Amino acid sequence: MTYVIAFAERGVTLIAVPAGRYRLVSWRTARTTKLIPADSAFGQPFELLPAQVTLLGHWFAYAKHGVHEFYYSIVPSQIPLSEEVEAFQTTYPSFAHRRIQCLGCEPW
Repeated sequence: MTYVIAFAERGVTLIAVPAGRYRLVSWRTARTTKLIPADSAFGQPFELLPAQVTLLGHWFAYAKHGVHEFYYSIVPSQIPLSEEVEAFQTTYPSFAHRRIQCLGCEPW
Protein backbone atom coordinates (compact mmCIF):
# COMPACT_ATOMS: atom_id res chain seq x y z
CA MET A 1 0.00 0.00 0.00
CA THR A 2 1.26 3.50 -0.82
CA TYR A 3 0.43 6.54 1.31
CA VAL A 4 1.21 10.09 0.25
CA ILE A 5 1.95 12.94 2.66
CA ALA A 6 1.44 16.43 1.28
CA PHE A 7 4.06 18.56 2.99
CA ALA A 8 3.07 22.05 4.01
CA GLU A 9 5.13 25.14 3.25
CA ARG A 10 5.16 25.71 7.00
CA GLY A 11 3.48 23.84 9.79
CA VAL A 12 2.52 20.29 10.58
CA THR A 13 0.93 17.81 8.17
CA LEU A 14 -1.05 14.79 9.35
CA ILE A 15 -2.26 11.63 7.62
CA ALA A 16 -3.92 8.58 9.14
CA VAL A 17 -2.52 5.13 8.38
CA PRO A 18 -3.17 1.79 10.06
CA ALA A 19 -0.75 0.37 12.61
CA GLY A 20 2.07 -1.57 10.98
CA ARG A 21 5.65 -1.46 9.75
CA TYR A 22 6.51 1.36 7.36
CA ARG A 23 9.39 2.82 5.40
CA LEU A 24 9.56 6.07 3.48
CA VAL A 25 10.53 5.14 -0.06
CA SER A 26 10.37 8.38 -2.06
CA TRP A 27 9.50 12.04 -2.13
CA ARG A 28 8.40 14.13 -5.03
CA THR A 29 7.86 17.61 -6.34
CA ALA A 30 5.96 18.78 -9.40
CA ARG A 31 9.12 18.11 -11.45
CA THR A 32 10.70 14.97 -10.03
CA THR A 33 10.44 11.90 -7.83
CA LYS A 34 13.44 10.91 -5.74
CA LEU A 35 13.95 7.53 -4.14
CA ILE A 36 15.02 7.45 -0.49
CA PRO A 37 17.88 4.97 0.02
CA ALA A 38 16.98 2.26 2.53
CA ASP A 39 20.30 2.81 4.34
CA SER A 40 19.69 6.55 4.87
CA ALA A 41 18.37 7.97 8.14
CA PHE A 42 15.14 9.03 6.39
CA GLY A 43 14.67 5.57 4.85
CA GLN A 44 14.84 3.39 7.95
CA PRO A 45 11.83 1.16 8.65
CA PHE A 46 9.71 2.07 11.67
CA GLU A 47 6.84 0.53 13.58
CA LEU A 48 3.59 2.40 14.09
CA LEU A 49 1.57 1.06 17.01
CA PRO A 50 -2.22 1.42 17.36
CA ALA A 51 -3.25 4.95 18.45
CA GLN A 52 0.35 6.13 18.15
CA VAL A 53 1.56 9.30 16.44
CA THR A 54 4.83 9.13 14.52
CA LEU A 55 6.45 12.42 13.63
CA LEU A 56 8.96 12.42 10.78
CA GLY A 57 10.81 15.42 12.14
CA HIS A 58 11.53 18.75 10.51
CA TRP A 59 12.64 18.51 6.87
CA PHE A 60 13.51 20.96 4.13
CA ALA A 61 13.21 20.25 0.42
CA TYR A 62 15.02 22.56 -1.94
CA ALA A 63 15.91 22.87 -5.61
CA LYS A 64 19.19 23.93 -7.16
CA HIS A 65 19.30 24.91 -10.82
CA GLY A 66 22.04 23.23 -12.84
CA VAL A 67 23.07 23.75 -16.48
CA HIS A 68 20.16 21.81 -17.99
CA GLU A 69 18.17 20.62 -15.01
CA PHE A 70 17.12 21.17 -11.43
CA TYR A 71 18.66 19.18 -8.59
CA TYR A 72 16.33 18.43 -5.70
CA SER A 73 17.36 17.53 -2.18
CA ILE A 74 15.66 16.92 1.13
CA VAL A 75 17.60 17.48 4.33
CA PRO A 76 16.73 17.21 8.03
CA SER A 77 16.78 20.14 10.38
CA GLN A 78 17.97 19.06 13.80
CA ILE A 79 15.13 20.01 16.11
CA PRO A 80 14.65 18.93 19.71
CA LEU A 81 11.95 16.34 20.27
CA SER A 82 10.22 18.65 22.75
CA GLU A 83 9.83 21.40 20.11
CA GLU A 84 8.46 19.01 17.48
CA VAL A 85 5.99 17.47 19.95
CA GLU A 86 4.88 20.94 21.10
CA ALA A 87 4.29 22.05 17.48
CA PHE A 88 2.25 18.91 16.80
CA GLN A 89 0.17 19.20 19.99
CA THR A 90 -0.52 22.88 19.30
CA THR A 91 -1.67 22.14 15.75
CA TYR A 92 -3.63 18.98 16.64
CA PRO A 93 -4.72 19.33 20.31
CA SER A 94 -7.15 16.41 20.06
CA PHE A 95 -4.14 14.11 19.55
CA ALA A 96 -2.11 15.57 22.45
CA HIS A 97 -2.81 12.57 24.70
CA ARG A 98 -1.49 10.02 22.16
CA ARG A 99 1.84 8.24 22.45
CA ILE A 100 4.27 10.16 20.21
CA GLN A 101 7.54 9.10 18.61
CA CYS A 102 9.70 11.19 16.30
CA LEU A 103 11.97 9.65 13.69
CA GLY A 104 13.99 12.75 12.82
CA CYS A 105 14.18 14.54 16.17
CA GLU A 106 17.05 15.00 18.57
CA PRO A 107 16.15 13.40 21.93
CA TRP A 108 17.20 16.42 24.03
